[in-house]
Amino acid sequence: MKKLIPWSLLQTLPNLQMLGVTYCKEIEEIIGDGDDDGSPALNCSADVTMPKLKILKLEYLPELKSICKGIMICDSIENIEIKQCRKLKKVPPLDGQPPPPPSLKEIKVAQIEKEWWESLEWEHPNANNFLQPFVKFVA
Repeated sequence: MKKLIPWSLLQTLPNLQMLGVTYCKEIEEIIGDGDDDGSPALNCSADVTMPKLKILKLEYLPELKSICKGIMICDSIENIEIKQCRKLKKVPPLDGQPPPPPSLKEIKVAQIEKEWWESLEWEHPNANNFLQPFVKFVA
């Protein structure tokens, strides 16, 4: 499986509060634009709204390149944990205009991935500065 949630299914999950994916060595995208079986792509570069998402946990996903292609709006996000997802270049729930969502409490990143965190690409030039107080590097 290379894509976890097809764009068409995401729209039926407005009450999703936690999204956790761990130990999946082949997954490349969390919210994808069609299935791996060659079905047609849908418009997943549009905004993704997850109004009740509070927890996003991504661990040990060595091929993960993208959470989604569009802008991810998660105004209720509280906790984000990312470990061993070194091919991931952007973290969309955090990449909107600063300041971060008012509900945000903590971003956990593996201590050994501090360099990876510092190399992330941000749409807003000061995003990393605004997020720094929330980042906790853990073992």
